[in-house]
Amino acid sequence: MQLIFSPHRSVSSKPSFRYRVAGRELVTDRPVAALQGLRSGRGAHGSATNRGNAGRAVVAGTPHLVYDGPGWLGGYERRVVSWAGSDGYEITVEIAEEQTARFLVDPSGNTITCTSIAAPGQRQLIEEAAMGPALAVALALHDVFCLHASAALAPQGVVVFLGDSAAGKSTLASYLASQQGPGWPLVADDMLALEWREDSLVAHTDFPQPRLAPHAQPGRLVTSPQPLAALVCLQPESPPAAGRATVSAATLPPSEAVHVLASQTLALRLFDRPLTVGHLTFVSQLVSSIGVVSLRYPHTAVSLPATQNVLESQVLRHAGTAAAK
Repeated sequence: MQLIFSPHRSVSSKPSFRYRVAGRELVTDRPVAALQGLRSGRGAHGSATNRGNAGRAVVAGTPHLVYDGPGWLGGYERRVVSWAGSDGYEITVEIAEEQTARFLVDPSGNTITCTSIAAPGQRQLIEEAAMGPALAVALALHDVFCLHASAALAPQGVVVFLGDSAAGKSTLASYLASQQGPGWPLVADDMLALEWREDSLVAHTDFPQPRLAPHAQPGRLVTSPQPLAALVCLQPESPPAAGRATVSAATLPPSEAVHVLASQTLALRLFDRPLTVGHLTFVSQLVSSIGVVSLRYPHTAVSLPATQNVLESQVLRHAGTAAAK
């Protein structure tokens, strides 16, 4: 895959910068701050099989509007617009008043081209847009789907935490990775890429985590990919005024599980109909093979050891072979 910020210059010309993202080599024509923890030397890693949009029809004809509405970028809601057609996707993101970042994603998902010139102070926002909606759409064309999630690597495999903002996803994953917890390596702090690999569900640790420093990127510390063990939807509750706090886990019905996964999918609203159908097929396979567990727990620091105990004794008890297709 390649990400081009200067359309007049191919990444085949010097200089070029190589990163490892979601099991694929991503070559850019300038350094990207969010990817500095995922630098890759040529041939340093094995390559994933890039299926692109194999088996999926691309909408032919004149580009049509897929989405025009709000999106979250740089700490603010901004206008995001997605067009799709036989030439791929055109995604524009508002970065300042009357200024947008425009990205073209080719139909194979192998090339992302930014046609915007960054004004002073806007380069970071443009890179964030490239690493967010543009990259998410390109990876989806490779049947790799990204979730808003945190995750940690248990002995049985990756445990993924889903939920609304402030549900405690990062807090729980960080605790599990700490010395106070079981010391499970952190896999994701904010975003996680998933795919089927050789009939098994895997999570990619080499995906940029915007809130982590380059040296703390999971892709530097944990081999990618890793098998998926559990999907957990966090349902935080107010701590009881008195008495002992309780933590409980229950498997969600399939319809609710599909809704949870769809609602936490990065850039889903930007997908055209064929890509949306492909995503829903992926989600249905996730639910049928591994399911989604609802975890109710008091959203307090003192409840974290009890939450860990429920994860180990109930959620992960039968994990290990569940992710096989």
